[in-house]
Amino acid sequence: HRDLHSFPTRRSSDLENNTWTIVPRPKFGKILKNRWVYRIKVNPDGNIRYKARLVVKGFHQQHGIDYDETFASVCCYESIRVLLAISVMENLRIVQCDVKTAFLHGDLEETIYMQQPEGYEEGKDKVCILNKSLYGLKQAPRCWYSKLAKFLEELNFNATTSDPCVFIGTVNKMRVYFVIYVDDILLLGRDNDILLNIVKQMNSVFKITIGDTRSFVGFEINQLQTGDIFLGQAAYVEKILSRFNMTECKPASVPLQPSRELVPTPNSDTRYPYPRLIGALLFLARLTRPDITYAVSKLSQFMTSYNKSHWEAGKDLLRYLKGTKHLGLLYTKGALTLKGFGLCK
Repeated sequence: HRDLHSFPTRRSSDLENNTWTIVPRPKFGKILKNRWVYRIKVNPDGNIRYKARLVVKGFHQQHGIDYDETFASVCCYESIRVLLAISVMENLRIVQCDVKTAFLHGDLEETIYMQQPEGYEEGKDKVCILNKSLYGLKQAPRCWYSKLAKFLEELNFNATTSDPCVFIGTVNKMRVYFVIYVDDILLLGRDNDILLNIVKQMNSVFKITIGDTRSFVGFEINQLQTGDIFLGQAAYVEKILSRFNMTECKPASVPLQPSRELVPTPNSDTRYPYPRLIGALLFLARLTRPDITYAVSKLSQFMTSYNKSHWEAGKDLLRYLKGTKHLGLLYTKGALTLKGFGLCK
């Protein structure tokens, strides 16, 4: 990373841009600290980007004084799968985009003071009063969601009752679906020009970047020439295998051996990263791999009472994934029907 002080000197007012205002230090009230967070990101083409983000130390905030409500919805993975299935049935176009520095668009209701960022001080006895939410504030996700939801309502999009992050609207007599996962957005509709026009309207308020439709919040979306959609997580499986040193393991034919008996232990053997493994497998099972749901459910019963036998059972599941990493969900064209299953005595 480059030293912060090696950058050209700039005044704090150059960075304000309505995010904060420089004011004299108040006699009363908490002054939140901040820090710069640096990241090195690699683009799909291999180019390296250096990013710096100003983050407020929100862990110093007090409930009822610096913030009130903090909950912000994100779309359910099940909603994404349903909408992708509908897109196959109705031959919808898909546009994926993300909002740059999304949290900086949120409007704050509380009065919050922050120290001036390092390297941009303007006066020794002055601080920043925040006009917009910054990364690190406890209420920042909620402020961003409220801002975006209000914007969509102005475009005559309405949130569904089953998922508050799925909005449905009608543009030129065509239905358009709008899916929100924090700053990642998925648009679905019959006319690609209509979708791009909505993105253009959003770009007039927020800074929007159109992304690759082949991936979205963990899903690998493969749109086939037949119009079908295949959802998988082969890259994520490879990541799990690498994380637990199972890249070169021998594939197994079943997720869990029927003859393996698992019983809880009084004390967990913390030498094994068992909870981390189960957490990774739960995410995989929920998104695209229902075939491992039972095995993961069984293994998750021993999160606080595991030993080497449970760890070996988890490794057996990884061996199964080694040989089936390209499995997933295939949505094909046809009549959209809803089926229910129940148990009868």
